[in-house]
Amino acid sequence: MDLACVVALNRAMSEALSREVPVDLDLSGVTFVDSRFIAAVGGWERDLGPERLRLELPPDARLQRLLALRSQR
Repeated sequence: MDLACVVALNRAMSEALSREVPVDLDLSGVTFVDSRFIAAVGGWERDLGPERLRLELPPDARLQRLLALRSQR
């Protein structure tokens, strides 16, 4: 998941936000993430909150560490 995916992610998440529906974001099959995608996911987590956004993370420990950066300031 890289910069090219961020536009589509933001569009889908904006629609979910406007409709006030819960979101399941399944990243379990992801094998690559870049910093822009991580930042986008972190931003949506803050905007939607844990009650509306559920993340399924990949089993790869390296990717889990990278995705953990989304919650750091």
